[in-house]
Amino acid sequence: MNTTVSLIQRIVKIAVGLAMLSYLFIGEGDIKYMGLIGLAPLISGITNSCGGATGCRTDFREREES
Repeated sequence: MNTTVSLIQRIVKIAVGLAMLSYLFIGEGDIKYMGLIGLAPLISGITNSCGGATGCRTDFREREES
C-alpha cells in the first residue's frame, strides 16, 4: 500500500469516515446500514495508507522530463 498521504488528507478521511459512520446510529430502517461505508475512509485515514486508490499521490515534483 502507498503511504504518501498528507496530514490534511488523513484528517479529512477520518472526519468523513466518522460522519458517514454516524449515520448508522441516526438513520432509520435498513438504509442506516449504508453508514458502514464510512469504515473505508476511516480505516484508510487511521492506518495512513492510500487504500489502493491512485489519487493519493503527493510527490508531484518527481516527474520525468523529456
